[in-house]
Amino acid sequence: MAKQCVVALLFFLVVGRASGAIQGVVLQGVEKSTDGVWVGHLVNQSHKDVVTVNLTDGDTLTTFNYEAFASGATKDVFLGNSAEQPKFVVDVVVYADHTAEVDNEHAFGFIVRAHQRAALTLQKANEILAKAGSKEEAAKEMEALAATVPVLRHDAAPQVVPALLRSMAEELREGSITPDELTKRNESHIAEHQKEIMRVQGDVR
Repeated sequence: MAKQCVVALLFFLVVGRASGAIQGVVLQGVEKSTDGVWVGHLVNQSHKDVVTVNLTDGDTLTTFNYEAFASGATKDVFLGNSAEQPKFVVDVVVYADHTAEVDNEHAFGFIVRAHQRAALTLQKANEILAKAGSKEEAAKEMEALAATVPVLRHDAAPQVVPALLRSMAEELREGSITPDELTKRNESHIAEHQKEIMRVQGDVR
């Protein structure tokens, strides 16, 4: 669910850029599983924990987020079920120490904007919760805001995420979380984003 994805999101802005082949994470082989799905084997050969890896196959971007992809570890990733073997390359790696390797500015920008949109959505949700007189009113306002969001352009300025707003509205309607609990949860996640923004001073390698 969208609410679960937010927990894992960390906001990364890395100062500086440098081009070049990615060294820290390699795609070590792609093979087809017995059920017809292509599986790639990512190997973290850096000395850092990895939190985000982006692979690109032509115009297709595939981003994987991890709580911690430890140094020396291997992660299997599913790369679709196309007839021919996909030719993905690793072009963005973001590390837990807030540095990154970037060989695809477009993909890196997409990752950053995705985190910006998540943070913005949480902030807007809390504004609605602060003004609403009931959880039903808050849910209705979140759904109304979600309905006004234009079709997402990945290169556009950050905008709220309709699916995330609707997920929070559903939680309120189901009674699985109270408005106060949701506000506090959102505040916690927003604080994490702000902390990352303030701390990030790493170099892109």
